[in-house]
Amino acid sequence: MSELITLLRNTPLFEHLNDDERELLAGLAQPRSYEAGEILFVEMSVGDEFFLIREGEARVEIALSSDGKRISMGAGELIGEVSYVGDG
Repeated sequence: MSELITLLRNTPLFEHLNDDERELLAGLAQPRSYEAGEILFVEMSVGDEFFLIREGEARVEIALSSDGKRISMGAGELIGEVSYVGDG
């Protein structure tokens, strides 16, 4: 069982899938690496992808919140998945 399949199994959005479905999803994944401070996307922009953190940490800054809210996210967490819901 690959590391990605295990990660998908433990990610709440994909936990309802069976392993064959996870294999199909894993086949669409494109592993990427980013430098510290690199911007993945900008809030309220139209998105056509989401990110599943395999290792490391990402910081999400919510510019539209009145207090400049920041959230740290780690392995197994999704970023940008809202782009697949309505006009997210």
